[in-house]
Amino acid sequence: MNNKKLARTQWSSIVHFITWLLGALFLFIGCTSPRIDRELSDIPVGERFQPSNLYKVPALPDNFKRVAILPVYIPETIELDENELDSVVQAELRHTGRFEIVEVSPEQMYRIIGISRMSSLNSFPEDLLSYLASVLGADGVLQADLTSYRPYRPFEIGLRARLFDLRSNEALWAVDEVLNAGEKSVYTGSRYYSLGQVHNKYPFEDSYSALRSPNRFLAYSAFTLFETLPAYLPEPASAAN
Repeated sequence: MNNKKLARTQWSSIVHFITWLLGALFLFIGCTSPRIDRELSDIPVGERFQPSNLYKVPALPDNFKRVAILPVYIPETIELDENELDSVVQAELRHTGRFEIVEVSPEQMYRIIGISRMSSLNSFPEDLLSYLASVLGADGVLQADLTSYRPYRPFEIGLRARLFDLRSNEALWAVDEVLNAGEKSVYTGSRYYSLGQVHNKYPFEDSYSALRSPNRFLAYSAFTLFETLPAYLPEPASAAN
């Protein structure tokens, strides 16, 4: 009799455990499936924007390693935090990993040439070129202008930029584009950028991050243009012995 009672007690415990386990499993599935569905439905589809109004040399010179980046020029008609703009553009240039970056501050610019920012449409003053090469040890200089800025949806960013070799005075790269989030390829490209470059925590890590913030859309725009910078030629394979 005692054995039967013990068996019923053990069986009851097993049933309660299985019931609890199934409940926990269903609760887990219920909590995670919306996130899984959301991630699967958040994959962008389509062609991303590719800059076309650009010039670049086939490859960077082997000894072109250190580049000075000037403060971004902003027209008087555009109201924007200049320091924040500089930080965003400099950060996206660094993400390319093309070369070592040396930042030139607006204060340095003012001491050298009497103005804190200069347009890429102007020629480089000799005093500035001499400072970049001899004092900073730069091999090249990169300059960018903000040509268009709309901080409300659909966001719009216009950027013009150029890269010069300080030794040969040769233009190595130049680009001039306006990116409008209302255009399908730009919209799609910004979503790809958000998934690959913007690292937010759940539930804010979706592909629309760059479409919610003008600063992030600016970062996407700079990243997209800097991706077209020329690269170095691959090193030749070692000759077999």
